[in-house]
Amino acid sequence: MWLALVPLVGWLLWWWNDIWYGLLTANLRSPEGGATKLPPGHMGLPIIGEMFTFLWYFKFLRRPDDYINSKRHKHGDGIGMYKTHLFGRPSIIAFSPAANKFVFRDEESFILEWPNVEIVGKTSLVAVHGKAHVRIRSFVSRMQPRIISALRSWADRRRVTSYNEIRKVTFENIGMYFASFKPGPTLGALDEYFTGLVSGIRSYPLNIPGFAYHHALQCRKKTVAIFKEELDKRNKTTTTMEVHSL
Repeated sequence: MWLALVPLVGWLLWWWNDIWYGLLTANLRSPEGGATKLPPGHMGLPIIGEMFTFLWYFKFLRRPDDYINSKRHKHGDGIGMYKTHLFGRPSIIAFSPAANKFVFRDEESFILEWPNVEIVGKTSLVAVHGKAHVRIRSFVSRMQPRIISALRSWADRRRVTSYNEIRKVTFENIGMYFASFKPGPTLGALDEYFTGLVSGIRSYPLNIPGFAYHHALQCRKKTVAIFKEELDKRNKTTTTMEVHSL
């Protein structure tokens, strides 16, 4: 008898998220007054969702486009969106130019929640909106001359490793502009911590030792500690100079 229930339990687990969120949205109404309907797709297992499929294409095969293509092949292009369940949350994947344009233009309705602000920070360029985003972006534009200089130096070389060179020039600019850090051990440590931080951006948010997300949070704490120590040194230096001037 119990064996007869196995297929039923398996079917229920496979479609649980679709059934659950379908019921939650059944009573919602669209602005036109009609019933709200989720886009086509599959939301996977409870809690886990489609993370295994997502990691298979992104982490192991290194072919993220095939993840979207698999959905297009199964569900068609339709309205340019698919429902899924990733990183512990119900999600909608928008892949068509029209759908993405609509999302990016409506910042009030579609608030950015990725990357996780616990990792990148609440005032990060990718986490702020409106005037705050423009203000921070203006700082980035001031680095343009140094970036152009780096590009010209790459043009004079026969071969460069783009990832390493881009990371190097990025940190040299950030270190020089925001904290006047010159190339050395401190900047090298920040580079190492940044690598660990980036590895946790796309990881599952499990703050448990041994997981990439936990490691990313630790790298962020160490990075903040370096900047805090530098600011404290400068504040003490400024105070000392003011006392001497008196």
